[in-house]
Amino acid sequence: MFVMLRFAAIFALAVSVPAFAQSSGLVTGQVRNAATSTFLEGAEVSVDGTSRSALTDREGRFEITLPSGITTLVVRYTGLEAEKVTIDIRPGARLVQNVALNSGIYKLDAVTVSGPREGSAQAITRQREAPNVKNVVASDSFGNVADGNIGDFLQQLPGITAVYVGADVRSVQIRGIDGALNSVTMDGDRMASSQSAGAGRTFEFEQASLSNIETIEVTKAPTPDMDADSIGGNVNIVSRSAFDRNQPRTFTYSIGGVWRPKYYTRSDNWLREPVKNIGPSLNFSYQDRLGAERRIGIVLTGTYHSQPGGDTASLLNYQPVLTEPYYVLNVNVPRPAGAPRTRLAAGAKIDYKESAD
Repeated sequence: MFVMLRFAAIFALAVSVPAFAQSSGLVTGQVRNAATSTFLEGAEVSVDGTSRSALTDREGRFEITLPSGITTLVVRYTGLEAEKVTIDIRPGARLVQNVALNSGIYKLDAVTVSGPREGSAQAITRQREAPNVKNVVASDSFGNVADGNIGDFLQQLPGITAVYVGADVRSVQIRGIDGALNSVTMDGDRMASSQSAGAGRTFEFEQASLSNIETIEVTKAPTPDMDADSIGGNVNIVSRSAFDRNQPRTFTYSIGGVWRPKYYTRSDNWLREPVKNIGPSLNFSYQDRLGAERRIGIVLTGTYHSQPGGDTASLLNYQPVLTEPYYVLNVNVPRPAGAPRTRLAAGAKIDYKESAD
């Protein structure tokens, strides 16, 4: 009798698995911004009326297995309007359902706006879904205020202090811990760090450029998969990819100028200062996908940024008293300090996708 019961249990288990597979279907697709054609990472795809959901990857892809029949999917993303899609799932079939999200602020005439609002929405979404304490910020959030220097950009984040050498941010401190105790990675791979002076391991950001960067992630609480050599934290630089957008070919550029309301030190080079006290700020980016199946992606970027120099140097003299202020500001003999600074950067990236899907 015991043997017969055991055989019946095994038989019931064997026939239940294929029966479930035949009564369900696979739903896949990509979620993008309808106005800018950018694929949305971290978009939530849920089944209306249930707790089942899935999140999209960097290319906006999602995959979810559902019972056969009529089902309504709800797609949500920060800053965009939620979209409901009704689908008919066939048993054992694979259904491709792409979704384009929109928002009223994008509904203009023939103008497409892709900038700080979109980048901030992506950063907020990834930061909200992170399993640890992390700050994620898009490189377009601060425009050209960063002077093309990643260090200038990082100091805008909470818990980060810039370490200046002259007028440039050379390194950063995370949570007040020395920069030598932080790690820097690009797309998850460790970057070599060596100081320009001495034998330290502090990563110097003044030699890196923002031109080929999509987002920056600052991790303050390490996860188990991270190396245990970053007491302060980790800075992960995420580079741009030609597969981030639905459009296979894009070209963007910006032309501007830099003016500093301080004591000026004129440059005798016309390229650095074509207009008195104003330096040029030029940026361009070209992205394309090549090949018969468009599985090879290329990204080319360039930046030329010249900032007029000159600051007013002053001295802080200590005053040995027990009442505030403990120092007095001495600006009796101001003098110009610093010189024009020019940053020229170029970047290139080639991606290969194993399949067209």
